[in-house]
Amino acid sequence: MGRRDETRLSQKPGDLPDEFARNPSRNKERVLNDASPTAHLICLPLTHPYLAPDNEQNGSLYLFEEKHERDTLAMTLMQRFALPPDEIYRRSFATVDALLPAGNWSPEERHVLRRIIHATGDPQLAPYLHFKPLAIEHGIQALQRHTAIFTDVHMVAAGCNRRWCDALGCSIDVLIAQEGLEDMAQAAQITRSAAAIIKALPLLGGTIVVIGNAPTALLALLDALDEGRCEPPALIIGMPVGFIATTESKTALWERAYPAIIVEGTRGGSPVAAATLNALFSLALQGMQQATDPAFMQWVNDHG
Repeated sequence: MGRRDETRLSQKPGDLPDEFARNPSRNKERVLNDASPTAHLICLPLTHPYLAPDNEQNGSLYLFEEKHERDTLAMTLMQRFALPPDEIYRRSFATVDALLPAGNWSPEERHVLRRIIHATGDPQLAPYLHFKPLAIEHGIQALQRHTAIFTDVHMVAAGCNRRWCDALGCSIDVLIAQEGLEDMAQAAQITRSAAAIIKALPLLGGTIVVIGNAPTALLALLDALDEGRCEPPALIIGMPVGFIATTESKTALWERAYPAIIVEGTRGGSPVAAATLNALFSLALQGMQQATDPAFMQWVNDHG
């Protein structure tokens, strides 16, 4: 620890460096408003309520190390680091754009990718995201037809933007919430996620199926499609996560002709799958020719 870290300096204005002595009130403002975590030296007038006066001359200023005397600051963590919601949103996506590598994505694909990186904070996902030809177009068209959406688990559904979903007139059903899955899974010696797909097969044709958790759900769906036991969905978002059968399930999906969006390898998960669906929601809304609420559509365009 250096000497500046060990001591608090008490000086009269005339003894302070020129930048402090010339305009103490300006420096007070800087202290109270500066949210930079790199600022170390700050000054406050002696009369500031967070400083205990120990000098009879009210014009005196204290110069002290901020990082070692946080309890004396008149700033909360919210004041230091938090921003208004719109500014958080703007800066977040500006950061995503700065971090995104160059790629051959279409504008719509890049839109989906931005949403995923924003949701996960992981720009390294970019090269692992793959789109089948016309997958986004099929998804948008299905949403604009008010299609049903089926998610494998509650967490995917919880991450979806319900306002956008409702504006499109779509429904979201969670497959794992069906009754009787435990007995069905135990009898067949399969996972509940696979049983949930099998039980819902008559409902899945022409819909959007979003799998963000269980690779066995994706395997069961592909088996049913291969065997003709299910009509193909309009779009399959195949993003299960984990180490057992995860890569294999997504590779199998990619090898088939169904419209699909996948995250290659072991990565994926509910936040990624939900972010993908939210991106499609916003694209579908932006592509609608009529909007009953122009203010809402402007909000979608600003935040989509």
